[in-house]
Amino acid sequence: MSRVLVHLATFLQGGAGRAVTELALAQQRAGAHVIVAASRTPAPGYEHYPEYLDRLGRAGVRLVLADSTFTRDTALNAVALQAVRQAIAARTPSLIHAHAGVPARLGLTLASGLHDHVPVIQTVHGWSRHRTPAQLAEDVSTLGDVAAVVFPSDAARRDVERDGARPKAAHVVPYGLAPAPPIPALPAMLTPALERQARGARLLVTIGSLTAQKHQRALIDALPQVRQRHDVVAILVGEGPELEPLRARAEELGVAPHVVFTDYLPEAASVLRIADLLVQPSTTETFGLAVVEAFRADVPVVANDIPALRELVAGYGAGWLFDAETPGSLAEVLDESLSAPPGTRAGLVALGRRAFEAHFTLHRMMAGYEGVYAAVERGQTWVVGSG
Repeated sequence: MSRVLVHLATFLQGGAGRAVTELALAQQRAGAHVIVAASRTPAPGYEHYPEYLDRLGRAGVRLVLADSTFTRDTALNAVALQAVRQAIAARTPSLIHAHAGVPARLGLTLASGLHDHVPVIQTVHGWSRHRTPAQLAEDVSTLGDVAAVVFPSDAARRDVERDGARPKAAHVVPYGLAPAPPIPALPAMLTPALERQARGARLLVTIGSLTAQKHQRALIDALPQVRQRHDVVAILVGEGPELEPLRARAEELGVAPHVVFTDYLPEAASVLRIADLLVQPSTTETFGLAVVEAFRADVPVVANDIPALRELVAGYGAGWLFDAETPGSLAEVLDESLSAPPGTRAGLVALGRRAFEAHFTLHRMMAGYEGVYAAVERGQTWVVGSG
């Protein structure tokens, strides 16, 4: 009988949603019976990306959407838990893989009601600073209760441990990507930018939800200074609550004609094929999947000097770092990168490609998680290393 794997998530969106989706699909292809459970109703800033749900559904992965695996509401959590119980029916899971704090607590409750011992592991895809002390204490406690905790980067592990978390077992498994998919047609809104690029303009692309922590404002703020020496167009790929404030800021600075907002795109990474640089100004990340997408697309990176992005960009020598807290830093680094000779760019691209192929493929991520599952089954504790 094939093993039964249950993934408990909040919402399938962004880099974390892609990691969950790719992992579930790969496990289903390998012969497992996979169930993915998540919240049904969107919350401010949180929703499902339709292509993730579509891909899971088309592959035959069982989807359970019920409220709520996201909110800290006992009654709503109980509804979601009952829906998962009905989905597994008489088939006891081999393992429960949670992808946030609330899903991990639901997983522990689910496992406690089963006759057979079922391990629960948790991947930390994000570690919010916007929690009450009681919520933080609850999440730290949960990390100590699950059988193992997985982090997508060493930076994420260190960040969580600074808050007092002491997992029984800790593993680092970076996100992995499949080979680049067939390239869809670019949206018509990008045609003017492509025409300008043909006349010598450089395209600066940033990918991610338009939120304060993704900090796309840093790129817009840098444009007036950068445009004094370079013809550039900034392309902001993503959607979110900062859309209108960012539009207003571009108008205020007089750079609106040089900024393109794409809104939500199903294949956001496809825009990288026209990019001269990926600009990643996030102020907080547990990994930085867009950077790895740039490695795969042979695009150099300019990123904010925070631990997770430093681990990728400086760690593999594939781009430039700036300090978002220093006024003018991004503009100066963009000037340096846009002025770099072709040989420098080619060298960075080669290093990024080498890093992707050696460390960030879907095969590597799958092997890493299979190693975690095996370690949990053996009762192995406190082993930290890349998958």
